[in-house]
Amino acid sequence: MKKFFTLIAAVALAASVNAQTFKSFEKTTVFITNQENVTAGIAEGWIAEGSGKTATTKTGSINPETGEEEIYKQPGLDLKKNNDAKAFSIYVTGLTSLTAYGATTSSSDTRDLYVVATPNDGSAAVEISASSEPNVTAVASLELDAAKKYTVVFTGVKAGDKESGADIALHGVKFVPGTSTGISSVNAAAAKKNGKTYNMAGQEVSSSAKGLIIKNGKKYVK
Repeated sequence: MKKFFTLIAAVALAASVNAQTFKSFEKTTVFITNQENVTAGIAEGWIAEGSGKTATTKTGSINPETGEEEIYKQPGLDLKKNNDAKAFSIYVTGLTSLTAYGATTSSSDTRDLYVVATPNDGSAAVEISASSEPNVTAVASLELDAAKKYTVVFTGVKAGDKESGADIALHGVKFVPGTSTGISSVNAAAAKKNGKTYNMAGQEVSSSAKGLIIKNGKKYVK
């Protein structure tokens, strides 16, 4: 009987491993991290089981869907390091970058959105943190290798302290694939000729704009 249950456990574990999917994107995609979307991602296998158990509505200053500054008050995943009920992990591949948007859940404390992407080939992880003052969105952007598969963990920590958990509301994540960013070659050619600066959505921005930009046909992080 013991052997039987051991076999059942092994089969269940194998099924769990096989269910894990490294998701790729055909074009630049903004994933809004509400519980409905997260539940669908778990079912598809590219979002880890246990993610998105709690949510909170906190005001930010950037709309993840547009990247534009505005008052943004939508339910977001409640993240906190070292708290299993406030976890969010994903499995992705084929990306050149991702950008996470989150806001502190405190009305007085500045907190950090902390993102760690670990390649499954054993190479070094890449990480980024960004601070959010009350009602101000933290924008954390990571450059990735499109040839690698990553497990990406998003969490909330105290400002300047990557070990101590503190609540952050994650509003959304933008995924930029290596094959197609959604920016046409016409825009890239124009940028090369006129020296103008564009964001990842192909919109012209000022030369002082922060984040991932395109200038003269090349990508930069400012």
